[in-house]
Parts: sequence; structure tokens; C-alpha cells
Amino acid sequence: QKALNYYLKAYEIEPDDDMCFEIAWCYYQLHDAKKALRYLENSKQVLNIGSINQEKCKWLKEQIKHPYNRECLFSLKRMLKKYNDELGIDNKMFVYIQLIEYYQVKEDYKKALDYSIKLNQISVISSAEIKKRSEF
Repeated sequence: QKALNYYLKAYEIEPDDDMCFEIAWCYYQLHDAKKALRYLENSKQVLNIGSINQEKCKWLKEQIKHPYNRECLFSLKRMLKKYNDELGIDNKMFVYIQLIEYYQVKEDYKKALDYSIKLNQISVISSAEIKKRSEF
């Protein structure tokens, strides 16, 4: 709830496509799918066409309406394929976590493990990068 309040205040000051997703995601995490969907619908004018945040918003909308369906899976994989070079560590980790959750729900534990390993590799890389930067 606290994060949502900060995102809403930031959005009032300067609306952007990242805030659109973060606010909708907060509502979703707070089990308020109705507000999340309403926010996703109202935020279309702010989203940059073809952005990773637009893809995340499409995925979240589908996840709310039809949890863990094939379109949710395709959307997540599309994000990795289409935006792989542009994805920051946070977005890549987010997508991997959602893929792990998807495969766990579908009881495909082999694929869930594969993405867990990828997630762990990113975590190790980012930890090493943080340590490297702190040495300067």
C-alpha cells in the first residue's frame, strides 16, 4: 500500500509508462484487480507504443482476466525475445519470476527450474557488478 501511494504521487507529478505498470501491479498485488484493470485502461494514452512497459501492461491485463493462460506465457516470452537487449536487470528478473510462477502453476517443474537457474545467474551477475562498482 505504501509503494502504491508513492507511485500515485509520482504519477501526478510526471506520468510515464513505467508508473502506469507499477501502479497497476500494486493494485494487482493488493488483490484489487478491478482498480488494476481500470488503471490499465485509463493509462493507454501515456504508454509509449512498442515499449517494454506496454508489453508488461498487456501481460498484466491478460493475467488478471485469464490467469496463467497461453497468451500470458506468449506475452512473457515475447518480452524476452523482443526486448532482450533493452531489458534491464529488474525487468529481466521480473519476467523470469513470472515465467517460474507460470510453469509452477502448470506443474511443469522442469521449465520452472530452467528459469530459476537463469534468474539465479542474473542475481549472481548483478551482485558481482555491484561489488565491482563499489570498489571504485
